[in-house]
Amino acid sequence: MHMKKRIKDMPKASEKVAGNIASAIRKVQGKWAGFMKRKTDHLSIAAQKRWLIFIIALFGSFCMYLIVGGLNKKSKRTMAAPSTIMIPKLQEDSRPLGQNTDSIIVHAVKDYYHKRDSLMRFAPEQWQWLIDNRPGLIDSMEQLELYIQSNGLYKP
Repeated sequence: MHMKKRIKDMPKASEKVAGNIASAIRKVQGKWAGFMKRKTDHLSIAAQKRWLIFIIALFGSFCMYLIVGGLNKKSKRTMAAPSTIMIPKLQEDSRPLGQNTDSIIVHAVKDYYHKRDSLMRFAPEQWQWLIDNRPGLIDSMEQLELYIQSNGLYKP
């Protein structure tokens, strides 16, 4: 019984909160509109239009600046797409990989090292970014390599 009453009260409470938020927004909008009306009462319609055009042009040019800056390939804020990384062709072992878990892990580690070497050679700035932002990645991969070598799964 007590739980049912709580569930019924929840929609009423959320409606009350939503009503309070809406009334606060209306108050702020009303104050802003009153302030803007007092500031523009002395301006003619032509002057108001000129100010509107100026503000639109100002914000529009700022938006265009941000868009062009984001699309500019020479910008230092954007990183090169991973498709630009040249990955050397994998040398396949003479023995085929089985479908057990260890062989899948060995294959994943080999693939990681090939990609790492490619990044270090052809995109050193991306490799440095990876080291700076994921410092534990290299330690984890070295521990995994030691595990693989100690169990005789793979010898480089």
